[in-house]
Amino acid sequence: MCSKRVRFCIPTSPVVSADAHTTHDADTIQAPDDVNNPTTVPDDANAELVDSAADSIMESEPVWIQTPRLYTCDKDDIQDPGRWLCDRVINAAQHFLRLQHPDAAGLCDTVTVGSNVANAQWSSETVQVMFDSGKHHWFTVSSIGCSDATVDIYDSMQSIPSDKCLKGISRYVRVAGDAINIRVLNVAKQTGTSDCGLFAIAFATALLNQQDPVNVVFRQDQMRDHLQSCFEVQRIAPFPVSCQRTVRRRCARQISVKLYCLCKTAYVNGEEMIMCNVCRQWYHPECVDIEAVEYIKLREDRSLKYTCLKCAGQ
Repeated sequence: MCSKRVRFCIPTSPVVSADAHTTHDADTIQAPDDVNNPTTVPDDANAELVDSAADSIMESEPVWIQTPRLYTCDKDDIQDPGRWLCDRVINAAQHFLRLQHPDAAGLCDTVTVGSNVANAQWSSETVQVMFDSGKHHWFTVSSIGCSDATVDIYDSMQSIPSDKCLKGISRYVRVAGDAINIRVLNVAKQTGTSDCGLFAIAFATALLNQQDPVNVVFRQDQMRDHLQSCFEVQRIAPFPVSCQRTVRRRCARQISVKLYCLCKTAYVNGEEMIMCNVCRQWYHPECVDIEAVEYIKLREDRSLKYTCLKCAGQ
């Protein structure tokens, strides 16, 4: 390939296929529109994280829980039905769950997961709360009961993650194949918009206690008081439920997300990528040791062709 437009345009689509019964957000599954502007640099990963309230806490802020450190403002967030939970509260809950379930995988700090530096071993018993910065939403991912290259999402809004969040999931899971299967399970939905963090903790707690979140309806009106009590006794107990339920369709939505490059991650609109002229596989320049100056030359000179190391016989 010698054409700049072809060589540096984005991959065909971040999603291979979708369940026929599912309607998805257009920005989640459609191929990027602007193939003539391939060099847009994505936002810095750290800018996509939940704002860590720890940076803004005054030294005089009263401490509520010593270990892990929570402040009275965190207690206020839990008590106020109109407030979202910050990453510090979510991570405190995961801290206690790790202590209670030492054999479980996952439960990593949500900031390290969001910035793609978490180093967890994905296994058949993985549970992880994640934050979708594109939708400002907490949810839980898990491998429990999943086949290889499949991830279950427990989301109190039953939404498909944003493309940036899908990339984070693919980087965290690190499957060996060319696609990852994402299943959004048919859990009972929340009411309102501020309790997604509570539901994410409730889902994780249920999974670790061998309960199926799909088959229960949580008492949303009791979740905040319950979480506060759990922190005060330093143990996360299963959240109160109003009833059990049986669903005909366990999976509400399902997509297969294509993975690219040596890093085997999903594509994000605007990422710089280059296609090998021989195998036609897409790579991030930094993943194949192409420096910025060389990348610019390849982008600007249509006569130049890129061949990956594998195809070059190295």
